[in-house]
Amino acid sequence: MQIAPVSGLLREGNCITGVTTPTGTIRAANVAICAGGITRSTLKAAGIDTRIYFTCTELLETPPVHTHLRTCVMSATNQRLQLETSSSTQEAEKLWDEPNLELAPPILDAGAIQFLDGRIRIGQISRVLTNPSVPNTAVNPAESEAAIRTEIAKILPALANLPATWHQCLVAFSPDQLPSIGEIPGFQGIHLFTGFSSPLVFVPPLARRFASFAATRTDEIVPQLSPGRRT
Repeated sequence: MQIAPVSGLLREGNCITGVTTPTGTIRAANVAICAGGITRSTLKAAGIDTRIYFTCTELLETPPVHTHLRTCVMSATNQRLQLETSSSTQEAEKLWDEPNLELAPPILDAGAIQFLDGRIRIGQISRVLTNPSVPNTAVNPAESEAAIRTEIAKILPALANLPATWHQCLVAFSPDQLPSIGEIPGFQGIHLFTGFSSPLVFVPPLARRFASFAATRTDEIVPQLSPGRRT
């Protein structure tokens, strides 16, 4: 096992033969891209186009607190899925490669989840910004924090004034809200494992299935999630 930051992909024709790192190259018969929100830019730099997009997501995270949530709380009408659909149309595709665009107004889906150590994550704002840099300078953290606290106060008032830190990250998605798992059509040696709308739910079981599929080429689910299903 080698651990290193990846700076690019090694490409020979339509075959990916490894990755580049600051300390040298690593050759491999197969490369799996599990890069979430930077999947698109990583592949674009290697001359590979794929319909994987990302939202710039903002949330608040508390330190461990005594307030106890007994369940994950999320909106029954999730605006994020509608945002993803409207910003991943064929018409919007060409705009994704333009720098510093906002393709749709931001949305806020109020919700919260608590971890075993007592931390609570409260969110979330989703923005469709074509710049994958984080933190994104087009965002005002103070305004975002105030908006999240206002919305969470409507459904979970006990959380609204807890001390918390603002965070921002990228969340990958595909046009049909299903993850993309498997080989990229037209290329050899490169596979995707990205585009999960709910990573905490879907990544662990699908990672096991993907590993098994890579070794045996048999699985009931993985072929249905192929990146080629939309071509």
